[in-house]
Amino acid sequence: MPPTRGRRVSDVGNDAGAQVRRLNGHASDARHGIQAVRHSFSPTHAPAPTHGVTQTQLGHGRANLKDHTLSHPAQRLATASGQTPEQRLAELRAGLRPTTAPHPAQRPPAHEPTLAQQLAEAKAELRPTATPQRPPYRGNAHAGWSGPPMLTGTSGGQTHYFRPGDVHSIPMVGASGQVFGMSFPSKDADPAGVVKWASQPNRTSDTTYISGQTVPKSGGGKGFQQQWQVDAPWDRPPVYSHAHANPNAFGVRVDGGTSSHVLDGQRLDYTKLSVDGAAHGQALAANGYYQALSGGDPHRPLVYMSCNSGNPVGNAAASSAAALGHGGPVYAPTGTGWRMPRPDSGTSMYGVSASQQNDGRWLPGQFTQVWPPRRPAP
Repeated sequence: MPPTRGRRVSDVGNDAGAQVRRLNGHASDARHGIQAVRHSFSPTHAPAPTHGVTQTQLGHGRANLKDHTLSHPAQRLATASGQTPEQRLAELRAGLRPTTAPHPAQRPPAHEPTLAQQLAEAKAELRPTATPQRPPYRGNAHAGWSGPPMLTGTSGGQTHYFRPGDVHSIPMVGASGQVFGMSFPSKDADPAGVVKWASQPNRTSDTTYISGQTVPKSGGGKGFQQQWQVDAPWDRPPVYSHAHANPNAFGVRVDGGTSSHVLDGQRLDYTKLSVDGAAHGQALAANGYYQALSGGDPHRPLVYMSCNSGNPVGNAAASSAAALGHGGPVYAPTGTGWRMPRPDSGTSMYGVSASQQNDGRWLPGQFTQVWPPRRPAP
């Protein structure tokens, strides 16, 4: 390049040297500023030596490094919070450490169930219990049955156990096809006889019955018996329950045994048992026909078609009705009952014969109320 007009080459060289010296001075100031900044961030916070650097030079150095020193995230956070970078970094690291285990005194005892275990136990309590399977009837054998207490009856002097639902029964079906009662047949002729009586369209026993009354002889003893049609004590058509009986027991047939009969077109094995009134009442309560009829009208009268079950010398009907707990009144015959179907006229009647008492007196045949128990007259 040609020399500058009006100036000597030596002057230009001198100016260049002066500029180099000034730049070297600035670089030295920057180095001292860096050292001062580093000492200011040291853990001991000891004052940084200036090595002869003036406060003005130190300020220039810090200004030159400002953008660099605050570019680190930890340093920017430290500046904003008034903490040193080391303090802020330690705080951030502490937040990432896993929490310490609770003191042993704060831990739940080992025997206390966890929340999951408590939830499982609660669900188990809400599950419906399984219905126990009914074992087949085996006469005296009743091991393995986990349902309600089994009932007992006797046959040939031997005690037999049975369930209420084991008792054989057939429905009483009227001419219109409506079920109005049930029968526990215990004789071979019962199914056909009950069906014949129940199927007549005109059932007079809904309102009246035949009462047998004995007229004694002039010299004493039993004379002849007269029959009178009397009003029934029930105020509307009742539910009828048939079973053979005496003053102290009922006769039933239950599942299983060496004998067989045909009910509803099926041949069933059975054992004939004599049962007390309480067992009869529980068997009746479990009967599906009775449940359907009493469920529709729980206060409907109930009539036992069971000979002598209402006789005052025993308590067969009274104990049966007490075990049954029927919602309406229950009536039973005091003497021998008989069914009188008249197919030629489409009529069915029912009668009760006179019965002799323990003192020799003859009680007119009648239906007596056995439930609820009547209070004796004052």
